[in-house]
Amino acid sequence: MGLLVASLIYNINSARARNILTAYFIYPLSLSLVVSGIIWRWLLDVDRGVGKYFGNPLQGDNAFWSISLVSVWAYSGLATLFYLAMFYNIDKAQLESAQIDGASRLYTMLKVVIPQSRQSLIISTIFFTLFSIQMFDLPYSILFLNPNVMTLVMYTFMKFTAIYIAVASATAVVIIAISAIIVIPYSLLSLKKWIR
Repeated sequence: MGLLVASLIYNINSARARNILTAYFIYPLSLSLVVSGIIWRWLLDVDRGVGKYFGNPLQGDNAFWSISLVSVWAYSGLATLFYLAMFYNIDKAQLESAQIDGASRLYTMLKVVIPQSRQSLIISTIFFTLFSIQMFDLPYSILFLNPNVMTLVMYTFMKFTAIYIAVASATAVVIIAISAIIVIPYSLLSLKKWIR
């Protein structure tokens, strides 16, 4: 979603329109995830919100898809910023060469801009994988402890509050290990490139 939005914003000619759209799409980042969760819980409520038209999106299997939708809304602005930062740092000479050769905007995006933005794809994938592993506040503020949407951190919290300290400690170690497996190889590779 972030790649699509960033590509659309990048190809707008008006700088003012680009700034307005960028501000619009990064607005969810200015809100606390708990605040976002409470607002979405009101919006999706079966009595007062749109939930009465969509068959209670906060119950059963629908809860997973509701949390997925809210997560995309909350984090796509950050992905958009990652991609826009990379797009604006691309060598202008290559873009001008593509325009002189008569390449369309779509071709330029697919063959010049996006391939040179691999770094932002890697960074955003790492960040969002970590966010999804460590997610607690957004699903908890919308659904509380719902077994249909139980992240590893929520499971750890549930076991800790139920005084299953050994299980909570074990799952905490698993979260740390998974995060380390994701982050350490990229950090070492980046450090190696920086030393060169």
